[in-house]
Amino acid sequence: MNFLFLDLSTKSTGYAISDDKGKLITYGLLTASSSNNISRIQKIQSGIIELVKQYNIEKLIAEDVHPEAYGYSDTARLLMWLQGSIVLGAHSVNDNINSKSIEFMQASEWRKNLGIKTGRGIKRENLKPLDIKYVKDTYGIDANDDVCDAICLYTAYFKA
Repeated sequence: MNFLFLDLSTKSTGYAISDDKGKLITYGLLTASSSNNISRIQKIQSGIIELVKQYNIEKLIAEDVHPEAYGYSDTARLLMWLQGSIVLGAHSVNDNINSKSIEFMQASEWRKNLGIKTGRGIKRENLKPLDIKYVKDTYGIDANDDVCDAICLYTAYFKA
């Protein structure tokens, strides 16, 4: 059984794939560019469906959405739509994927598991370089913040 870790975005979704023992198999980035939000969601969903099929994914773990962090904006709404489309899309190609095999983890939770300090006064843009540094120092991987967040999510999941 393989796990898929996702840092979801409608424009640039980072992913990491591991086996159930915690061995990192691969990682990468899915991108979508369109002025149509639904088209972007559909393209990201299609990419994730291909990963589910190719790597026989049976468990998904994604960073959760905090609507309050986005001011209950269109961004929060689109990210929640993306979450739903991913769940439905993954289930459509693997019926072993169900509500028990899908987890959402708060960014503050996975960062805490990795010793990356969050909280009052620390802004999101200051955390991204720390995530990138963590991945570089731990795995020797140079990647963008979306991929690094997915790898951090993977690492924190197996550390917990």
